[in-house]
Amino acid sequence: MGKENLNHAGLKSLVDYITENYAGNQSAFARDQGVARAQITQWLAGDYVIADGALYLKRRDINPPV
Repeated sequence: MGKENLNHAGLKSLVDYITENYAGNQSAFARDQGVARAQITQWLAGDYVIADGALYLKRRDINPPV
């Protein structure tokens, strides 16, 4: 999903969230979440997004109805 689509859907990429709320400091974000810094690296490598204060992983694209 492109960045403009994320914003339109009320979603935010994890990297954008960390940049905006933690000045890009992934270690500070990890501390606040109670996880290891390595976990943040894994999340960033995945297709995670933030919505309504929750972290979501995109499982798959859904084909539109025909």
